[in-house]
Amino acid sequence: MKITQKDRLRALFTNRPSIEIPLTEIADMRIMQYGRVIGELRREGMDIKNRTQFINGVNCSWFTYTPGAAAYKKQEEFNYAGKG
Repeated sequence: MKITQKDRLRALFTNRPSIEIPLTEIADMRIMQYGRVIGELRREGMDIKNRTQFINGVNCSWFTYTPGAAAYKKQEEFNYAGKG
């Protein structure tokens, strides 16, 4: 079985929950089109947030995976709709 870029990125996030992972680390993993791969993981239900900040004139990015947040958000929306 071939390990895909999505598998590698999923493993990175799940092994380091709630920890900011710099974009440079993802780039070092040679994950091409990381935005597409992160989008796929988000559609699968992973709650991955992005933070950017200018540091010394350079735009830096970090990604953080929060386990369980997507399930909590769905339950909150369900309760809000008056169904819970």
